[in-house]
Amino acid sequence: MIFNHQDTEEEKYPSTIATLNGEDLENVKVFRYLGSDIKFNESSTGEAELNLRTDAATGKFYTHSRNMMNQKIYMKIRVSMLNSLVRSRLIYGCQTWNCNTNQMNKLNSTYMGYIRRMVKGGFNRREGSWSFQYTNNDLLRISNTPDICTFVRNQQSIYVKKILLKNNDSIVKRLLLNDDASRKPGRQTTLLRSVLQSRNCTLKEFMTIDED
Repeated sequence: MIFNHQDTEEEKYPSTIATLNGEDLENVKVFRYLGSDIKFNESSTGEAELNLRTDAATGKFYTHSRNMMNQKIYMKIRVSMLNSLVRSRLIYGCQTWNCNTNQMNKLNSTYMGYIRRMVKGGFNRREGSWSFQYTNNDLLRISNTPDICTFVRNQQSIYVKKILLKNNDSIVKRLLLNDDASRKPGRQTTLLRSVLQSRNCTLKEFMTIDED
């Protein structure tokens, strides 16, 4: 695979870039590594990975749908099942994600769909309106669980804090704080920058915040 390759009319993505015993080896466009999908033309967390996460979570939800949507089971227990079996697949590896707002909203919409199916009357409409009787905030209050965007931000903050507390010779820490001049033009959105923006603080202020 060739990473960050932009497929254009002038430069098509090659079908092979290496041979073995005289036979061409396939140059794949999507490669699964440690449970995550990496696509040749997606430099950060791309649609291939997010679609994989959504499919894995949805499949697990419907595998346990008989219990998830069983109103005889306390909501607290069902939400614990949802978060441990389904949410864990939906946000697998989220600590290092670099997603935009639309991508996070898409994941959150998927997660809220699960909760709406678990709440009795979750798909009931308001009288004379197409809007649901329960808003997303109502569903989060009933289920007593945070939305995906909030949960992912907290996970990333904890992850970044642990890296920053490592010794300065740590490779992971050096990569996180790297400011290499050899990069693409334009403003760069890194994991560290994203965390600081979500916390609305400087790096020095962030180090004084106690993570849960």
